[in-house]
Amino acid sequence: MMSKYRSVTVLLIFWGFMYSSGALAQHSVSFAESGYFNHKPVETQPAYMEEKINLDVDGKPLRTVLSMLEHKLPVQFSYQERVIDNQQRFSGNFERLTLDQILSEIFKETDITYVVVPGGYVVLKKRPVNEGIVQTVITGIITDGNTGEPLPGANVSIAGTTRGSSTDAEGRYRITGMEPGTHTLVVTFIGYEETSREITISEGQETITEDFTLQPAATAMEEMVVIGYGEQERSEITGSISSVDGEQITSGQSTDGVQKALQGRIAGVNVSQKSGQPGSAADVNIRGVASFGNNNPLYVIDGVPVFSGDNPNRNPLATLNPGNIESVEVLKDASAAAIYGARAANGVIIITTKSGRAGEIDLQVDLSGGVSVVTDYLSMMNSEQYVQYSSEAYENAGVALPLSLTEPHLSENLKTDTDWGREGFKSGYSQDFSLSLSGGNEQATYAFSTGYLNEKGNIPSSGFRRYSARINSDFNIGDNFRVGESVEFSRAEWTGVVSPSSTNFKELLQQAPTVPIRCPENLGGFCGPTVERSPQDRNNAIGIWTLTDQENIDNRILGNIYAEYDILSTLTYRVNLNGDFTFGHDNTFTPQYEMGNRSNPTADLSVVKSNTDNYIVESTLTYQNVFNDLHDVTALVGYSQQKSWYEYISGNTTEFPNNNVPTIAASFGQSSLNGSETGWALRSFIGRMNYGYDDKYNLMATIRRDGSSRFGENNRYGIFPSVSANWVVTNESFMDDTDAVSNLTVRASWGQVGSQEIDNFASIATISPYARYIFGESQAVSPGAVYLQLGNNNLQWETTTQKNIGLDISFLDHKLSLAMDYYIKDTEGVLLRVPIPTTSGLRRGNGAFQNAGGLHNEGLEFSADYNNNWGELQYAISGNISANKNEVTSLGNGEPIISEMTNDPNQVLTMTREGDEIGAFYGWVMEGVFVDQADLDNHATQPGAAPGDVKFKDLDGNGVINADDRKVIGSPFPDFSYGLNFNVQYKRFDASIFLQGKQGHQIYNLIWAGLSQGKGSGDNNALTVMLDRWQQPGDVTNVPRVIRGDPNQNVRPSTRFIEDGSYLRLQNVQIGYDLGEVFHLPAFRIYVSGSNLFTLTGYRGLNPEVGTLTSGNQSSLIRGVDFGQYPIPKTVRAGIQVDFN
Repeated sequence: MMSKYRSVTVLLIFWGFMYSSGALAQHSVSFAESGYFNHKPVETQPAYMEEKINLDVDGKPLRTVLSMLEHKLPVQFSYQERVIDNQQRFSGNFERLTLDQILSEIFKETDITYVVVPGGYVVLKKRPVNEGIVQTVITGIITDGNTGEPLPGANVSIAGTTRGSSTDAEGRYRITGMEPGTHTLVVTFIGYEETSREITISEGQETITEDFTLQPAATAMEEMVVIGYGEQERSEITGSISSVDGEQITSGQSTDGVQKALQGRIAGVNVSQKSGQPGSAADVNIRGVASFGNNNPLYVIDGVPVFSGDNPNRNPLATLNPGNIESVEVLKDASAAAIYGARAANGVIIITTKSGRAGEIDLQVDLSGGVSVVTDYLSMMNSEQYVQYSSEAYENAGVALPLSLTEPHLSENLKTDTDWGREGFKSGYSQDFSLSLSGGNEQATYAFSTGYLNEKGNIPSSGFRRYSARINSDFNIGDNFRVGESVEFSRAEWTGVVSPSSTNFKELLQQAPTVPIRCPENLGGFCGPTVERSPQDRNNAIGIWTLTDQENIDNRILGNIYAEYDILSTLTYRVNLNGDFTFGHDNTFTPQYEMGNRSNPTADLSVVKSNTDNYIVESTLTYQNVFNDLHDVTALVGYSQQKSWYEYISGNTTEFPNNNVPTIAASFGQSSLNGSETGWALRSFIGRMNYGYDDKYNLMATIRRDGSSRFGENNRYGIFPSVSANWVVTNESFMDDTDAVSNLTVRASWGQVGSQEIDNFASIATISPYARYIFGESQAVSPGAVYLQLGNNNLQWETTTQKNIGLDISFLDHKLSLAMDYYIKDTEGVLLRVPIPTTSGLRRGNGAFQNAGGLHNEGLEFSADYNNNWGELQYAISGNISANKNEVTSLGNGEPIISEMTNDPNQVLTMTREGDEIGAFYGWVMEGVFVDQADLDNHATQPGAAPGDVKFKDLDGNGVINADDRKVIGSPFPDFSYGLNFNVQYKRFDASIFLQGKQGHQIYNLIWAGLSQGKGSGDNNALTVMLDRWQQPGDVTNVPRVIRGDPNQNVRPSTRFIEDGSYLRLQNVQIGYDLGEVFHLPAFRIYVSGSNLFTLTGYRGLNPEVGTLTSGNQSSLIRGVDFGQYPIPKTVRAGIQVDFN
């Protein structure tokens, strides 16, 4: 057979040459009319026969139409002149059709037939008059029985034969060459019930149309929820789990990342975007705080747990392309999260990336670009105001004026008026591109995606870039064996300011307006403070940002490989090999520059190389069966072994001959090297049992036993059990006649989870060999060793016990859905360092870690969704609100924990004590400003005070203002948080609005305090609010006088700087329109969106979203303090989303 085809191909090529030379024909006549071409063509069509093209024909002769097709496809038509009638005209607009479809349409009213042969030839011929059998074409559309949407990739076959077809993007199918008789059409599609239909083709019937509507399979109709080591139908969920789909993650704010996208969308999840630094992390707390240390949830990406590592300012999710996300599940209560045991006390966020689906190849491209601007500024004094303010500070202190405030320098300085705040922030921009390709069949599916993000920040040199590529595939090998993988390769680059609370921001605003920004004559081109220009000695922050070359790079490989085997139809064994490998490179080069008193005569270089390796091996055995159509049983047992290892080496050097070669080898100064290695391991045993009865009652029990290397040898293992149940009331017979209620489910759960977020060697006594001691009469300094901390072999987990009851109810055929939850969350054995006497030889803060603390949280959560349509107008409204209260129940020895910014005991910011909230603001109560001496004399004794100073309240009534007059003056925790989302779609137009807010919390405005006055008063620039300051006896104001040294400590922590942090923010607005019909594509959506467009708040700072200060073992004790974080800009973005399926 093949040799015959090859000979025909050669002859056809020769015939084509003769035809093109004008030697018409007898060759073609012999081929076109030979009996050979009546032979049935091979079933496998050439690739060009499957290619879909567009063809617009308007009254053209057939020869022209065929020529147009030859230009669009690699095909050549062979025919005899008598076959075609060149007087006949053809018209038609063919969109996305194959060659077979176009020719069938053109020739349907003619007596022309055609045959495709190998080599790219289509032979036309007249249908013989005596041709007795007409081959029939079967066409139709396959649609979803619920939505009416077409189903691309559905399989349509003729029972008992190998003939068949797959539907295209519009759900159309076509089967050609059918002969008269009775046939059975069979339609299958993954996730839908198989359907079949018997058809009869009559003699001479050319076409027959058969449309099908497929009903979702019973298991596919129910929303599936990822629960950790598996998935479950939404109706069977017994714990508290909330979901967000991938479209919500990327809706107009793709550069903001996963954490920010969750803000305001899930009740009980509190997200604070504390920094506008591109690529920065947000604070995420689920159902309050469960520890004095790290309260970040556990993130699991495609089964791989990820961590922030040793750099708390590095976003652990920055390398993840949000466009790859299929869904995000948040496991909020202990019963849902207990499967992760020792790492689940703060909740679990499971991120599932997109995978391939059976059907045609799907190619999608997303492009977007945007600009960002900072529009909110703190109002600072101009040069004239600053000079008067500064002179007054010196005069009130009785100190001689500095040179810069006296002539002849004063007049010259007033010629410069720099608004440092506005000059320090410029417009930023972003570019985002992603491409995804997916497809497959029932035997194998695949998905590939790649992306690039470039975001330029609003502070000079700050930015973030991400390069990513992800591939995953799944293969069915036979009926019982499946393998697959999901791997992402990414590179994240942070430039410029990396810390979310850089001191340079404060220095930027404190810089004197009499100092210009740029001095071209200086090395580096920037000015700096001098005794002639300014009384203060602050860095030129703009110059530092611009000249310093700071880059932090993470190269990351994150993924898993799995194999799954069905031992029985009810028993499946699965093994996972997971890995998360990060290769970091941090480089900071500070060049030589001249900036007055702040010059840097020698360049400096710091280089850090680091590796973080996480290996996880897991195996599970799952049993699933249904007995008597009533009892649904699923059981899982498993084993997990994880090892994490971190190592780094750093080098620092100085004194470079110039700024051209920033490498350690080029330095001729002293260099230093440092390095460290650390690691931990976790061994786990997992068990879970699910039981369901008659779709009414569901029960789940989970147990996990974890052993961690981080804890004492006496308590290395912990057991974390949970049990939960639900009752689907609407499936009861007594609810059959209740049409108003679509679903009513009651849930209840109890469980215990743990936290191992503590230093790797916290249970071991550690010694430093770098201590120095002074001995003898000579007072010689001798090297020695000293304990850094005491050990504790009994150190164990922080254990959180949580109880939860919930209600899910929906009305109006599921159009209106409500969910409510109430929980109680108690944490025992909270890890803290119990203070020890200094007589021990150790500092008070260097005692051993102990499981001595206790915390209590309880809260309410409520969410509502309404979806409906009015004709072609579809709309959806959703909202949520949640409230949480926490209380410290135990501190071991009961002694409060104070958190201060300096070693000054008068600068305590927060107090954590039994009976109060964790990290409550602590300080004095401001009563006003002393109007005159009489006012001062009639008040309690206040050391250092004078008329014009802040008046503090004598709380204990002893007549003296001292440390005993402090109290809790505010809380960083909101009374409630909420989010509102509105979506509307009309035909191809869509729009959405998303608002989010918090109510009832306070912020300690520390940046405001630093820009008001203080010990540096008279040197640093100040806020214009200080223009209302007290200046002479009789002045009535709430703004105190200015004086160098601040003898009254007017800026001490007090109610003066405690402000209401409540806000409502328009997080995102988006408008889009789909031009797919115009471009003959499934989708060609253009959109424009805006983020952070306005904020309603009474807070005087730049951003009412303030998170925690640091990470570590007591990071939760200082939160809600505004240190002057990187401002969050307003962003406008435009984009295109194209589907080429």
